[in-house]
Amino acid sequence: MVVCQALTINKSSSSSSNHNNNNSNNNNNNNNNNNKRLHRLNMQSLELRRLLTDLVWCYKVVFCLVDINVDDFFSFSNLVVTRGHQYKLYKKRTVSHVRATFFSERVINVWNSLPKDVDFWSLSRFKRSILRVDFSSFMKCF
Repeated sequence: MVVCQALTINKSSSSSSNHNNNNSNNNNNNNNNNNKRLHRLNMQSLELRRLLTDLVWCYKVVFCLVDINVDDFFSFSNLVVTRGHQYKLYKKRTVSHVRATFFSERVINVWNSLPKDVDFWSLSRFKRSILRVDFSSFMKCF
């Protein structure tokens, strides 16, 4: 009985290296299948939905639609000549990786890169206009 268990352990340990090599291929296939499924269902990826939600919350904070002090989260850029829209935010230098993942830090690059044709007139217009923007450069996996 002990011999059978040892053989089983040896078989599984030798096949684990093959499993790790095939694991990256399986992940790529799963990503492709998930992307096809999302496209077929006309749905956005979770990463894109999170990004859009961050932008909507940033809009609400910047334009005082929520009862939060804007200065606690953001400071506006004092540059007069800017590309894109006029509501650029200043990004402070962060030392720690933990701080870089905070909402107020992770949304600034995306917010500042919004094109000029994004409509800031109202929240509903803003939501509609950001759906037309290509955010693929800000997404880690698609």
